Amino acid sequence: MNRNYRGSNNPNWRGGLPNCIDCGKKLSKKTYKRCKSCNNKYLWKLGIWKKQMPEIIKNKISEKLKGKLCHLYKDGRSSKKYYCNCGKKISYPTWLLGKQRCKICAATGKNNPNYINGISLVTYGRFFTEELKRQIKKIYNNKCQLCNKKGTHVHHIDYNKKNSKKDNLILLCLKCHIKTNYNRDYWYAYFKYYKEGIKE
Repeated sequence: MNRNYRGSNNPNWRGGLPNCIDCGKKLSKKTYKRCKSCNNKYLWKLGIWKKQMPEIIKNKISEKLKGKLCHLYKDGRSSKKYYCNCGKKISYPTWLLGKQRCKICAATGKNNPNYINGISLVTYGRFFTEELKRQIKKIYNNKCQLCNKKGTHVHHIDYNKKNSKKDNLILLCLKCHIKTNYNRDYWYAYFKYYKEGIKE
């Protein structure tokens, strides 16, 4: 493209921005004489697109990276490799954002944002049986008490897995059950009011 072909030098220029010399469409800059699609067609006809364009793009990229990141790259691939503590090879963004860990290691155990002193490892009480779950589902007509969809999960209102009294259990769907794991104080108070018949 001729970068000197600007302004009044373009025969299609009528003050302001010029028009494309092939299709007559308004151009976004004064420096061009063809729009992007017409320019691609023009280059394709000349045979430049297939042969020279990849080389032109490659040279432009290498000029921009000179003195910055060129020492890290060989043939478009990074020469430096990143590994998780578990030994798994990971990409640089994953290594950086996951604090030098893969996605699985970054979200397990104490690294998980929902981790609360290993509370998920506590086992359920011996009274929390399949029969009790069926009774709770029957009480609530198999409906989630938040969204009225089909309820599948019996939720402990006070988050104590050993407390399996019927007053402490409520039926939720999977989506709502996951939602109640965040902001636990709010949901504890909400379900206590709900059980007393005062629905917010």
